[in-house]
Amino acid sequence: MKNIKKMILTLAGLFALQTATIMAQTEWKERVSAMMAKLTVEEKIDLLCAKGPAIPRLGIPAYDWWNECLHGVARAGKATVFPKPIGMGSMWDAELMKRIGDVVSDEARAKYHKALRDKGYSDRYEGLTFFSPTLNLARDPRWGRTSECFSEDPRLTGDMGAAFIRGLQGDDPRYLKLVATAKHFVANNEENRRRDGSSDVDEVSLHEYFFPAFKESIEKGGATSVMGAYNALNGTPCCANHYLLTEVLREQWGLDGVVMSDGSAVTNISALHKYKATYHEGAAAALLAGCDMSLRDEYRDGLRYALRENLVSVNDINRAVERVLTLRFRLGMFDPQEQVPYSRIPDTIVECAAHRQLALEAAHKSMILLKNNGILPLNSKKIKRIALIGDAFTQVYYGDYSGRPEYNTTLLEAIKTAAGKDTELLWVNDGDKEATIPSIYLMRPEKDAYDGRLGFTGEYFNKNATEGDALISKHDLSLDFLPAGNHDLLKTPALSARWTSSLAPPSTGDYTLIYEGEGFVKIYLDGRSVTEQKVDPRHPATAQVRLDAGKKYDLRIECTGINKQV
Repeated sequence: MKNIKKMILTLAGLFALQTATIMAQTEWKERVSAMMAKLTVEEKIDLLCAKGPAIPRLGIPAYDWWNECLHGVARAGKATVFPKPIGMGSMWDAELMKRIGDVVSDEARAKYHKALRDKGYSDRYEGLTFFSPTLNLARDPRWGRTSECFSEDPRLTGDMGAAFIRGLQGDDPRYLKLVATAKHFVANNEENRRRDGSSDVDEVSLHEYFFPAFKESIEKGGATSVMGAYNALNGTPCCANHYLLTEVLREQWGLDGVVMSDGSAVTNISALHKYKATYHEGAAAALLAGCDMSLRDEYRDGLRYALRENLVSVNDINRAVERVLTLRFRLGMFDPQEQVPYSRIPDTIVECAAHRQLALEAAHKSMILLKNNGILPLNSKKIKRIALIGDAFTQVYYGDYSGRPEYNTTLLEAIKTAAGKDTELLWVNDGDKEATIPSIYLMRPEKDAYDGRLGFTGEYFNKNATEGDALISKHDLSLDFLPAGNHDLLKTPALSARWTSSLAPPSTGDYTLIYEGEGFVKIYLDGRSVTEQKVDPRHPATAQVRLDAGKKYDLRIECTGINKQV
C-alpha cells in the first residue's frame, strides 16, 4: 500500500510539473509576442547580436550573450575552478558531473544578480548564457582545444555533457537557471584550416561518431542552445548549413532554443569559405539555415543590408528573435528578481568551502594511473629525499576559459604537506631557456574580446614605418610571424609591423626579452624604450628587464625593414 501511495504521489508530482511547464510556455509565448509587436526591425536585428544594446522604452537592459564556464565560471574574477574537461571526463561519473554543473550555475547566478544590484545590467562574463560545454571529440592531440573536450569517446562525451547541462540549467519548472550552449557543431576537431576548412565526413561516421554527443545533449540534457562551428561540413559552412541547424537540431532532435554562431563564423561564410559572394549574403545564408545569433555582431550590418536586398524577410528575422527573447524570458530577465528563485543565491557561495571540496573530489577522481610497477604507494618512512624538477611544481596553471580562485596550492606546497617535516625536498627549475612568451601571459584590451584577448594585436604596414593606418590588423596568438605566408604582404614595396599587448609575468625576477628576425626593432614596456637594435638571423635583439608578478606591463614591439621572404 505504501509503494502504491508513493507511486501515486510521484505521478501526481510529475503531472503537476508538466502542467506548470506548459503554463509557463504559454505565458512566455504571449509575453514574447507582446514585446515583439513593439520592436522596430532594427531593434530586432540588434537582439540577434551577442552584444545587445538596451531598449529603455521597452524595459530591455543591455545584455552581452557571451559567458564561459568550461570548468567553472570563467573570466569573471573569483570562482571555483574544477579540472579541465579532459580531466573531468576521466572521472567517469555523470552524477558528479551534474553536481559540478549545479555549483557552477550557483556561482554564475550569484555573480549575475550582484551585477544587477550594482549597476542594473550585466556585462560580458556576468550574464546567464554560457558557451559550454565543448562536445567535440578529442580525437587528435594536435588540436589546440583537446583539453576542452571530455573524451575521444562519443558515449562518454554525451553522458558527461548531458549531465553537466542538466546541472547548469537547473530543474525549476518555470525558470532556467542558465542557458547551456553545446559547441562546436559539428566535426570541429582539428587545427588545420580550423576557420575555413571543410570536414568531409561520410554518413556513418557522422551519425555514429560526430553526432551522438550533441544529440544526447539535447534529448537527455535539454540543452537550450547550440553553437555552430567555424568549419564547413562536406563543403557547406556549418553556420550556413540548413541540414545541420534546422533538419537535424530542430526537426530530428527537438532543439527548443537558440543557435549561435562561433566567433566570426558568419563573416567567414563569404570571407574565408567563399561560399557566398558578399558579407550580407553570408549573413542571410546563416539566418535562413537556422543560425539565430551572430557572436561577433555580424548580423547588425549584415542583416540590415540583406533585408534591403530582399535576401531575408521580416518573418525570417522574427523567427530568430522569438527564440532569443523566449530564452531571456525563461531566465527571468524581465521579472522582478525576488520572483526568480535563483536570485536568492548569496554572493558568499562563490568559492565557498563546500565548492572547493567538490573541486578536490573531482580532481581526485580525474587522476588515472596507467601503470604501477610496484613503486606506489610510496613508503613515507623509507623516503627521506625527493627531487622535484621543473617550473610546473611552483606554478598553478588553470588554462583558458578559467576563473581566478583565491585559494591556490602549488604541487610543491602540496607535496611538502604530504611528505612531512622528516622528508627533504629538492626543487630546481627547468634551467635557463629561450621560449616564446606563452599567450596566457599576454592579454589584449577588453574591446578585443570578441576576437580573443590572449596574445598580441598585430598591425602590418606597407612602408618602412609604423605610422598611419595599417594595411592589415589582426589577432596574433603569439609572435611567430612569417611574412612569406601572407600573399597580401608579399605584394607590398616595404613591410613594417607593430605588436601590442599587456604582459603579466608569472613570477618576479629578471627576464631577457629576445627578438629574432631581420630589420630594425624597438621594444617598449609601459611606453619606455628597453632596446632599439638592428637585427639579423645571427644577431637578435635582447633586453634585460626586471618584472614583478601581479603587475601588468604595456608591451609594444615595432620592427621596420622586415625581410618579406622569411
